[in-house]
Amino acid sequence: MRGSQVRVGITANKSFLILREELWAAPQAGLLAETLCEVLARKLRVVKLIRRLSSERLAQAAGLSLTAVLAAESGTGVVYLADVEKMAQVLKVSVGELFREPGGTVEERVVLALLEVKRDMTID
Repeated sequence: MRGSQVRVGITANKSFLILREELWAAPQAGLLAETLCEVLARKLRVVKLIRRLSSERLAQAAGLSLTAVLAAESGTGVVYLADVEKMAQVLKVSVGELFREPGGTVEERVVLALLEVKRDMTID
């Protein structure tokens, strides 16, 4: 097609083209992508153990509901950046650090190894 492009009922100027596949891939505003949620969940669990904080204490110190913290820790709930910022502040890490896979420090590798042993013991 030339000139105006029509995709899923949207008419646009020829300089503005939206393909159907791009519309499906667009994340919802305010929500984190699924893979980021999974990384955040793993990192939160590890850093919480290092800081010796329970989910309840983290929620209380960050001024969040326990539900908000558990949503972030599960990797399946709705997580807002403002909540992540509050948790990062309490955990004394940067927001960016919470989105890096755990294992970057010796402490994190030790905690990951312990969690793996615990998981193996519960499977057997």
